[in-house]
Amino acid sequence: MNGKLFIVFLSFLFFTSSFAQSRREYLLNQGLNKAYNLEFKAAEELYNKVLDAEPNLPDGYFRIAQLYFWSFLASHDIGQYYVFLKFAELTEEKLDLLLSNKPQNAYYTYMSGNLASLRAMAYAINNSAVDAFWYSKKAVKLFNTTLEINPKFYDAYLGLGLFDYAMSFIPEFLGWTLNLTGLSSDKARGLRYVKLAYEKGKYDKTEAAFHLSKIYVDYIAEYDSAEIYIKSLVTKFPGNSLFLYQQALIQFKKRKLDNALSLFNKVIKINKEEFPQISALARYRIANIYFCRNNFAKALENYKIFYDTAREPDYLSETALKSALCFKFLGLDDSFYVSLERIDEGNPDLFEDAYAKKLASYLKDTGVTDKDLLLIRMSNNVCAATFKPVYDTLSVYADSLTGVKKAFALLYLSEAAFNLKKFDESIYYAENIHKIKFNKFFWIVPKSYFLTAASYYSQKNYEKALHYLTLAEDNNKYDFIDYIQASIDNLKRKLNKRIN
Repeated sequence: MNGKLFIVFLSFLFFTSSFAQSRREYLLNQGLNKAYNLEFKAAEELYNKVLDAEPNLPDGYFRIAQLYFWSFLASHDIGQYYVFLKFAELTEEKLDLLLSNKPQNAYYTYMSGNLASLRAMAYAINNSAVDAFWYSKKAVKLFNTTLEINPKFYDAYLGLGLFDYAMSFIPEFLGWTLNLTGLSSDKARGLRYVKLAYEKGKYDKTEAAFHLSKIYVDYIAEYDSAEIYIKSLVTKFPGNSLFLYQQALIQFKKRKLDNALSLFNKVIKINKEEFPQISALARYRIANIYFCRNNFAKALENYKIFYDTAREPDYLSETALKSALCFKFLGLDDSFYVSLERIDEGNPDLFEDAYAKKLASYLKDTGVTDKDLLLIRMSNNVCAATFKPVYDTLSVYADSLTGVKKAFALLYLSEAAFNLKKFDESIYYAENIHKIKFNKFFWIVPKSYFLTAASYYSQKNYEKALHYLTLAEDNNKYDFIDYIQASIDNLKRKLNKRIN
């Protein structure tokens, strides 16, 4: 399978350890704190002191291997990859020797599972799919063995939960790989396991908190809970730009654009040189904030910086499309077409890039009209949580549109009415979408059903809310499927609390 698709939800597994009260424990814990704060050189110096003192134990080798894995993950530098493999092999040698004498040692069995996880991800990044799957299988087996040795070793549930969660995103056409390797996938169980590791585990609370913040965003769109987990990490590790980036992203998802902008700028300010892509991605998010605010000159400025500094193709198609639209709004038609020429530079496995190409193709075929530009401004207003201009404009203008343009207008109008607590009107506009004939952008249908369900829920009509939520889920098989499903799952959880 594609390496990036495999690691998208496992890319930052920070596994920790616990040690006897000793100098070794002190050095390893201090090194781990430095590593969490992205002070890699200081962390490696501390781990080397552990190696000098106790060269026959795997702990120091494992931590150094982990550092080089993170460096490889950030840079994709093949040199970092080979250094990681070197220390991974040294760690494995020490672990195999130790476990051959003490096979019932839960802690070192658990470390073996962590090491297998890191190797699986490294192979996935390096496009060694078969090795990635088999090391994933090995990791899961070792985590299960850890629990067989000690059922109260709750930290092992973090690894099991993350594999459960990540594997659920593997495309259907690659489902045979799960059967072949014996791996399973279950988002709900994955979330339960990660929470269990956070609540009852002894060693993995930092990692569990980070992943809970991501899962709550991506799986059930529960942003307040996600924010609680990530805030504690940002406070404890202020130099970790990855944690700060996640906090900023949550603010963006909550449509608190001022907060998000401030945090993304801070990411750029504090980010370490070992993680250049985080700064680039922060710049991309800043550009999106300005785009949502209809500030096309500032958006264009930041999209250009992102394009010039990005190390990976992720989001480059979306950047090409939105840059082109910025040029169009600024009256620079020649630059509009030049920017669209870069539409194929993105990552085809990334939804944002794939959808950008689809939208660009539509706009090329139909031309960008004044009606399109108005609808884009209205969509941006929804993104920026400025709902009244959307309601005031489209409640008058929507009837003058036809086809998919009218469907988009009614969708934005329904969402604006919902957020203005005009629930009957939100339902009315959403239901009118189903009277329109259109032959593309069918994701509008499940989104409209979801808005109807959300409005009925707000009116405490739980029976109708459940009916339309079911329709939303049944029809959610087009674009934005993961985003819409997260909203569906969020409302489903709320409904279950009311009904049961």
